[in-house]
Amino acid sequence: MENAQKVWSVQQLQTLDRSNPYSIGSFVFNSSGEIYCIDEVLDIWEDLQDEELFYSVNWESELWSESGIQIPSVYAEH
Repeated sequence: MENAQKVWSVQQLQTLDRSNPYSIGSFVFNSSGEIYCIDEVLDIWEDLQDEELFYSVNWESELWSESGIQIPSVYAEH
């Protein structure tokens, strides 16, 4: 996914999300293509920390996390 940033730590993820004006549509995905909302990643960080994780924003597609939570599209919400 374009403009994705590699996630190295919980603190970095929280900083990325807090500083992002479009965080309503933010999500994390791994190298296998699994998608997680930010809260999910924070809750299960120990399980995911050994994977390659990337932070991104859902601009305009219909997107769902692995657990069935919809990741809002930034353009649809604004």
